[in-house]
Amino acid sequence: MADAAERMRASRKRRRDGLRCIPLEIRDDEIEALVKAGLLASDARTDRTAIAAAIGKLLDQLPPGRWTQLADRPELVSLNLAPEFIEHLATLGWLPAATPRDNQALRTGFVGFVSCASNLSRRAPNLFRAYR
Repeated sequence: MADAAERMRASRKRRRDGLRCIPLEIRDDEIEALVKAGLLASDARTDRTAIAAAIGKLLDQLPPGRWTQLADRPELVSLNLAPEFIEHLATLGWLPAATPRDNQALRTGFVGFVSCASNLSRRAPNLFRAYR
């Protein structure tokens, strides 16, 4: 009975603290991404508590204000950049290797890349012909 009472006390404390426990399915490649991002130790890939803590760290880095589209800013565009494209930005020098892969760094790198491509297209329009 003590175990059940202890779980209930812990549950009530989490609720008072504004926290919730939920079951969550996570893919192996998502766990690998947590390791690559430095949020999860390499040897903790199967440790449920460590994975939960890593996901918590990830959510702490992405505050809820950045999750939703701002209705009062329709000029903003949300892009879902593939990891391969992000690595290409780094390879091309638009995203310095030492820069964290946060939204601001990705925005700066992407805008620089697009600006350069736009300038090139004005100078050499035949290089950027649409293929139909």
